[in-house]
Amino acid sequence: MSPPVFSPASVPPYPPAIAGRWYATTSSQAVSSGVAAAENLVRLYAFQTRTIKFSDLMVRVNTVGLGSFQLAIYANNPVTGRPTGSVLVRTGDMSSLALGAVTADIVGADFTLEAGTYWGATNVDAATAVAVFQTISANNAAATALFGVIDPAAAVSAAGASLVTLTTPMAYNTWDPMTSATFTEVGGLTGAAHLWLKAA
Repeated sequence: MSPPVFSPASVPPYPPAIAGRWYATTSSQAVSSGVAAAENLVRLYAFQTRTIKFSDLMVRVNTVGLGSFQLAIYANNPVTGRPTGSVLVRTGDMSSLALGAVTADIVGADFTLEAGTYWGATNVDAATAVAVFQTISANNAAATALFGVIDPAAAVSAAGASLVTLTTPMAYNTWDPMTSATFTEVGGLTGAAHLWLKAA
């Protein structure tokens, strides 16, 4: 049976984004504190968005790290339900040395995401192995419902867990294309930071 193909009609009827305001990428998903993020392993979660032009990305650091991290967004392949292609947007280095909101301009000009499904990505450098970010709650299946799950044990990794995210090896500060990447499903809490977009 073929996987469902995303169509813009399946995106909720969001109102237009207002310039200067921050928008969560997870309107139907609760957030919580994640787990420590190890180095050189990109963590990804699926989200859907309205059409939005944005200039900056934001996350919350819940446990201080000792170095830097970067954020990015990739397109979704509707046939495979996996990230694909070259990175769409990314940040430079962001510091995990303080608790709370951390923001950064995206590299290059403001960028427009068309209404659709995308993948938020996080990578940390070697010094930030103890950094913990705000992430999607483990008991929320909204992201899983977008791309499906191969491993039943990952899908229901605990009595109150239905979240599955993806990881793939990648050296820090490279943001390689994802088309040929190998992904691992991870059940429960994740080190993937929950991204916010600043409308431009």
